[in-house]
Amino acid sequence: MKKANKNTKKISTKENNKNNIFIIFFIIFIFLTVFVYIFYNKKINSIANINEVDSSGLTIVMKALLNENNQLSINDIKKLIRDNRKNIDYKIRDSESKTLLMYAVYNGDTEIIKDIAEYGNQLNEIDNNGRTALHWAVYYNKYDAVVALIELGAKDFIKDNYSLTPIDIAQYEGYEDIYKYLSNL
Repeated sequence: MKKANKNTKKISTKENNKNNIFIIFFIIFIFLTVFVYIFYNKKINSIANINEVDSSGLTIVMKALLNENNQLSINDIKKLIRDNRKNIDYKIRDSESKTLLMYAVYNGDTEIIKDIAEYGNQLNEIDNNGRTALHWAVYYNKYDAVVALIELGAKDFIKDNYSLTPIDIAQYEGYEDIYKYLSNL
């Protein structure tokens, strides 16, 4: 039989278990660190993408509000805005200087209009044609949007670059309900 060297130390099972526990905790720590890093980067990228503009200056939210192919339900659009409301840059304008609120009136949903007005406060901002969201609501014949904007404090006396107020547009286009509403203010 071979004799054990007096200088070698036998590792106890307790020390072995401590080392194994340390290694397990270290692996868990590394895994969690990588997971948090990936999650954080995905979150940052989604924030950046919500405000990314295409060649026309349209953001994802603006495109959703246009809903040109009727691919989105109103609930999908509301969810998109609700889930991203703190990350949306409400100051972004398209190539014609239209605001997000102007796109909201095109859509016509009063909840969306109120939500965007609350967070973006763009009621009386004008585009390249001098038109406000109220001008566009009248132009698109969106009666409920007109009422919502007036209730939120939109000014009905602002003239566009053609010296037209919203009531002038309603009269010219023959939108009697909107004309009556605006003339009774």
